[in-house]
Amino acid sequence: MIAYSKLLTRLLLLVIISFSSCKKDDNNPDPTPVVPNTPTNTTLVIGRVVDESGNPVAGSSVSAGSISSISNSDGTFVLSGVSGTSRVFVSANKSGYFKGSRGAIAENNGITKIEITLLENTPNFIANAGSSNSLLLSNGSGVELASNTVQDQSGASVSGSFQVSIVHLDPADPDFENKVPGGDLIGVDAASQELQLFSYGMLLVQMTDNSGNELQLASGSTATIRMKVPTSQLSTAPSSIPLWHFNETSGKWEEQGSASLQGDTYVGTVSHFSSWNCDHPGSRATVRGLVRDCNGNVLPGIRVRVGQTSAFTDASGQYETFAPAGVDFDVAVESPELGIFSTPNTVSSLTAGSVFDAPAISVACPGYVTMSLACSSGSTFNASVSVNWGASQSVFGSTQTPGTFKIAVPTNGQTANIIVTSLTNGDSYSVSVTLPTSANQEISAGTFEMCNTSSSGNTIQSSFTINGDGFNNQTITINAMPVICYSVFNTSDFSTVGIAMETYGLTVIFPGNTVNTYEHNDSTDVYATITNNGNSWVADSVLTINVTEFGPVGGRVKGNFNGIFRRVDYNQTSGEVNFFYTTVTNGHFEFIRRPDEN
Repeated sequence: MIAYSKLLTRLLLLVIISFSSCKKDDNNPDPTPVVPNTPTNTTLVIGRVVDESGNPVAGSSVSAGSISSISNSDGTFVLSGVSGTSRVFVSANKSGYFKGSRGAIAENNGITKIEITLLENTPNFIANAGSSNSLLLSNGSGVELASNTVQDQSGASVSGSFQVSIVHLDPADPDFENKVPGGDLIGVDAASQELQLFSYGMLLVQMTDNSGNELQLASGSTATIRMKVPTSQLSTAPSSIPLWHFNETSGKWEEQGSASLQGDTYVGTVSHFSSWNCDHPGSRATVRGLVRDCNGNVLPGIRVRVGQTSAFTDASGQYETFAPAGVDFDVAVESPELGIFSTPNTVSSLTAGSVFDAPAISVACPGYVTMSLACSSGSTFNASVSVNWGASQSVFGSTQTPGTFKIAVPTNGQTANIIVTSLTNGDSYSVSVTLPTSANQEISAGTFEMCNTSSSGNTIQSSFTINGDGFNNQTITINAMPVICYSVFNTSDFSTVGIAMETYGLTVIFPGNTVNTYEHNDSTDVYATITNNGNSWVADSVLTINVTEFGPVGGRVKGNFNGIFRRVDYNQTSGEVNFFYTTVTNGHFEFIRRPDEN
């Protein structure tokens, strides 16, 4: 019970974060963000959240503007109807990791594929507020703090020990472009001009107290940062270079200060902590190209590294991204999940504003899983496809076209679980296949009806009536997007978690995976929470959950609930804690069941 209560807490935080991710932290001094341009197009974003080893990260809160979701068991997510200019920006957040993000050229009225890498945020230094602290990694990169220069979120000075997490991102790292906050290295200089950056090193820093609460440099205080320059870049490293910090609202790097080269290390002064970058600013060029397999067929969904950034190929096997003008760089295919790599091609210095058509890249043939996607009603649809194998490996793709859909997979002969989900009506299907054992081999997963309206209807709906704490017998209906409406059964603690979100969010937790009635008591893990606009009401004492349907993977988990919910209000200034209660009746939930987890 204790372990699952901790899980509940993390889930509540994730749900709350997804509804409040656009709020600015007033205690984290951040120069005025660059206001994005007026939206001009709409795209469907399908993506995946992974860790540094490429393993999927489940339960991450993902957002693009006001559109949000939570990554599922294989790390995948879908954001429907994302508006923007030619660039889309997506961020991901989960406890235990630095916030990750990715910007990419949007596929207007199409599908934009994104992968976000989350870096582990584990304190690697213990500092003391009352003394100076030299917090340096083994390569000499890190932070130097003077005494009495740290404050908490209320602005009060910190005393005693505190924890510091420091990560240095080395441009010589083969995986550098996947770890960079924002991904596409767009900078905004002091004159508000948008530029393309070329990095000589980055530093991610977070300070927390011993309870995990974030700390910041005190107002008017500064710190020294040190960033080791890779040997391969020393010959071109300027003696002085602008410093840039990452704006997590705009997804762009903003110029603030400078650093000087001392030996092989850039040294500079900063007034707050976030992600800092030593970059040479320059004009922008555009690089685009095509990827084909060994038979000359185009390869969609393949990652291509372009200098210090990367992009995925679209449905026609084409990729497009920005690159700095005036700098030589390499272009290569790098898809480790498929075991596909190409020999890097060097692109010589490009002219500012130019569009460079890179030579087509031919790579070894992967295996393929094919499926027939039908729409008997003749309606349009969006469908996501996830292929999962082994302990944590997966590939993903999406389509809007009826007919035969083919997705590249490794040739390892493992058993894989395939999940096909209609993002239009919520229908979801799951089937197991054995992956190919040889290059270019195709394995059929069968036929899937994407426009079915008879078995489950066109909507997935949860609802409840709430009274108290500002509500007057108000009926709330959650017409959730399928990708933010799911349940997962955990085989290790034998509990089911269901989440549905729209304007309001609903989370229910109950033991088992069968039709049954559950009531909260000291021996059962039965909980529910309702969220809206950063507020959370939790029922953990008076609560009944009646599960009326527990379908197979891809089917529905349905039921009803009622109880007394409590909201906690904490006044940081006075320290006063107040409780506000509501009564919830006529509760109904409906989730799509995803594959079990352990």
